[in-house]
Amino acid sequence: MSDDLKQVEIIIRPDPKSGGFVALCTEYPECVGRGKHRVQALQNVEAAISYHPDRLRKSGLAQGKQTNAR
Repeated sequence: MSDDLKQVEIIIRPDPKSGGFVALCTEYPECVGRGKHRVQALQNVEAAISYHPDRLRKSGLAQGKQTNAR
């Protein structure tokens, strides 16, 4: 994750269903990452967090522009 964004707590644990791992974010519980390995799960949850609407709003990236496209 980018250094300019606030750090968040991520919990990684084994996923008995898949045999891999699941990564959960305590601040954004709807952001979940899964992967065969811990690193993959972490990368996937970091990607989900980076696109979370609240996080984008806080960073100023969610400022949409209106267009006249039809």
